Amino acid sequence: MANFVSESEARAVPCPQGTETWNPVPHGQVIDSIEKAVKFEGLGIEAKSFELTNEGANFFASYRLDKQVNGFNWQVGFRNSMNKNFAVGVCAGSHICVCSNLVFSGDFVEFRRHTKGLDVDMLDVIALTAMKRVILQLGNFESWHTGLKEYSLTGNDFKVLTFD
Repeated sequence: MANFVSESEARAVPCPQGTETWNPVPHGQVIDSIEKAVKFEGLGIEAKSFELTNEGANFFASYRLDKQVNGFNWQVGFRNSMNKNFAVGVCAGSHICVCSNLVFSGDFVEFRRHTKGLDVDMLDVIALTAMKRVILQLGNFESWHTGLKEYSLTGNDFKVLTFD
């Protein structure tokens, strides 16, 4: 069962000792990398949500960013596991889903498949790459969506598109 927690509670979860092939990453480190990437891209965070499962070993988060297009805020979500349940991942878009039942979706999704060799620098690269890609994708989506306003539809065209 997932528990909504504060950021400080998520950061306080102790990180277990790694092995030669497994390098768990503290939840706070993932938070820091995502926030650094968001700030680097000139964006701000309007709202944050954090959840923990398995006594804090599994972490799920979503941020609503201050960039809004056509009434929808951009969002970024991320997850982390310190007990080998799943890889660290980042998703972003105009609609995301980061759920403790392992649903993880957005316009952009990126995972780090293995934790061997994963360090702060690599985590920062993953977060920054994700932000750059999603900004490009959402920028393209915004242009396409805005361009739709230039099309005129007859009543019959509208009926075909929406009902038929």
